[in-house]
Amino acid sequence: MKEKINRRQLLKNGFGVAAGLSLNKMILAEEVIKTSVNNEKPFEWLYESKMASWWFTIEDIGWPDYEVEKKWLRRAKAFKKAGVNCVVTFGFHFRWDFVPLLDRLIAMLAKVVEICHDNGIRVVEHHSAALVFRPKTIEDRWEIRKKNNHGVSFYPDSWEDVYYKGSEMAKWRHVRASTGKQPHFSTSYENFCPNNPDLQKAYEDMIKRYLEKVRFDALMSDDLDFSPDYDVCVCEHCKEKFYQATSSTLPNWEDKNFWGNKKNPLFLKWIDLRYQWSAQHYERVRNFLPDNIALWGCASDCLTPWLVTVGFSAQRSFKHCDAVFREVYHKIQPDNKIGILAESAAFSSMAKQMNKPFITIFYVKNSEDKKAWFDIISESGSRPWVSKHVRVENAVEEEVILKDGYDFIDRTKEINSKPVVGVRFSQKYRDSLEKEAASKYHRKYIELFTKLRKQGYRVEVVFDEYVGLADTKSFKQYYDLKEYQG
Repeated sequence: MKEKINRRQLLKNGFGVAAGLSLNKMILAEEVIKTSVNNEKPFEWLYESKMASWWFTIEDIGWPDYEVEKKWLRRAKAFKKAGVNCVVTFGFHFRWDFVPLLDRLIAMLAKVVEICHDNGIRVVEHHSAALVFRPKTIEDRWEIRKKNNHGVSFYPDSWEDVYYKGSEMAKWRHVRASTGKQPHFSTSYENFCPNNPDLQKAYEDMIKRYLEKVRFDALMSDDLDFSPDYDVCVCEHCKEKFYQATSSTLPNWEDKNFWGNKKNPLFLKWIDLRYQWSAQHYERVRNFLPDNIALWGCASDCLTPWLVTVGFSAQRSFKHCDAVFREVYHKIQPDNKIGILAESAAFSSMAKQMNKPFITIFYVKNSEDKKAWFDIISESGSRPWVSKHVRVENAVEEEVILKDGYDFIDRTKEINSKPVVGVRFSQKYRDSLEKEAASKYHRKYIELFTKLRKQGYRVEVVFDEYVGLADTKSFKQYYDLKEYQG
């Protein structure tokens, strides 16, 4: 049996990629997980995944430590007993803030992966590829404590002497057209520009440092966008790329014939380019990431008009990923079932059209809510990722939420047996509309989805870039949302 296993199949379906890991050990790891290697779908294990968050805390920085390691062992055994077969790291999320501790984090992750693999659990290495904290006042620090206490709040006090292998990280930041300065938003976030070549080189170097010692099974790389608004980013690299794409110089902020003018084709091109540039991050990472490591990014929405401000398109980015991923925002709870399902239908459609798995994270307040969440995620056609709630003090941990088992029911066959109605949703058209008209276009989709669901149909959304991928001949009906009148 072992001699017949194709090496590429094994890489797609098996554990880890640590340098020097023997083929025999990889086969043994494969047998632990009991994942079929005789299939055509890449990363078949994701279609069977039952995920949970694995949280690092400030005390974990003290590892090597006996008590910390005992905690990790207890958690892995509790997850195994519950039926968790994959964990996703959380806690050291703003990874660039931890550069001074990077070798320690790599060693910690290697140990956690070893413990999890020993218990038949895969590991997804998850972090922000671009966000950092830079609080300026004590009030800023309190804001971080209140809104990000689920993560480890570790950050430099300033940008002074912050380097990665000689590259000055302060120069990687976005620049706003409206101020000529770096955006400083939300709870003291700042963001790096995906077009910065020094960031690109540093990120590749950092991931390769991980790969030398950590046998993780997938990489989830977040936050490559242009927050907080459409005037980001006007750094020298973005200006140059804009010129290369349009043969035009990016106008100054005072030029209101350009900035915010939806009737100006050049401004619409600017909007489109930002989607393209954030997607190129995943294209670069997929190119240097080993074949056996799955890749995906994070998106909470793919339909709403506000996406034009942050410059991120799940439709564009996930073409370069191995899975389609959705985060149900922490403020959304199971009582908003239709809203969750309507948005998830669009993500599920992308996954179906690209033949990729669909994964959803949702934030659970208590064990009693687990069933309601599982019912929604199952109907959406997604694989589940259970996480504790991130805006609740002393939140109920995943081990407690899942203490009675990971009783998720996969309803994919049932859902796929329903008659399908297609809905053509154009990101390009939505972005050409003014704010209220764009919101109305989105609301029309919600109304149409709700109507079709009540009639027993499965809704398949067809985006601009996916027209050629959708099996439109199988649709019972096909609505162009632009023409739909209700």
